[in-house]
Amino acid sequence: MYYYIYDEFVQDKRFEKELFQIENRLTDLGISGKIGRLALFKDAAELIRDEARRGAKTVIFVGNDRTINRALKVLPELKVTFGILPMGEEENIYAKILGMPQGFAACDVISARIIKPMDIAKVNDRFFLSRVSIPNTRVPLLCEGSYRLAPTDAGDIEIRNWGRMDKSQNCVGNPEDGLLDLIIEAKLGRKKAGSTDLKLKFIDIRVKEQISIHIDGERVNGNNFKIKIAPSKVRWIVGKERLF
Repeated sequence: MYYYIYDEFVQDKRFEKELFQIENRLTDLGISGKIGRLALFKDAAELIRDEARRGAKTVIFVGNDRTINRALKVLPELKVTFGILPMGEEENIYAKILGMPQGFAACDVISARIIKPMDIAKVNDRFFLSRVSIPNTRVPLLCEGSYRLAPTDAGDIEIRNWGRMDKSQNCVGNPEDGLLDLIIEAKLGRKKAGSTDLKLKFIDIRVKEQISIHIDGERVNGNNFKIKIAPSKVRWIVGKERLF
C-alpha cells in the first residue's frame, strides 16, 4: 500500500494540471494510494506513523527537501520504504542524489522500485540526512572517543552523511558506507592549511561556551553535540541516475 504526502506548496493551483497527470500515471502503473496533505498545523511524522499502523508499506513525499525534513524523526523507526516525487524548482538536492527525476517522470522510477538501505545521521536526538557545518571555527572535535582534533587557525568544518553536490554535480559523501565524512578546511597542528578528510562513526563536541552549528542549514546553539551515524537505517527508492 502506497501513501503519498503532499507538501503545502504543491497544492497551489499552478501545480494542479501536473498533479492530475501524475495521479493518472500512478493509477496506470498500479501504484496509486492514499493521499495526505500537509498544512500549517499538521505533523508530517504523525501522519506517516498513523498510515504505517494502518498498513502503508511505501511512503512517497511529493514536494522537495523541506518536505522530507519535516518528517525526519520518524524515518528510522518505521519499517517502510520511502521515496520522493520532486516538485517545483527549489531545494531538490535529495532527489538529485537519489536519482529521482522531476515531477511526472518520477512515477516510472517509483514503480520500478529499486530500493537501497541508506544511512541516516543524528545530532544528539535530532536526525539529519545531509550535513552539519560549523563555519569559521576552532572548536575541538573528539573523534570516536580516541583522539582530539582542533584547528590552530579558524576554518570551516563539515560533517556529511548524504553529503552535498559539488560543482560537477557529483555527490560528496557516500550514503551507504556507514560512516560520516569529516572535512576540516583549516590548519591542524604543524600541518599546512588545507583540507583534512576523515571517515568516522561518531564525533563529540564539548565546549564551555555555547557555539552555533548548522544542521542541514538550520542554526542550532549548544555546548555539547554528539554526532553519529545510523547505518542502513532507512530504505529509499532510487533511480538509475543516482549519484552514489
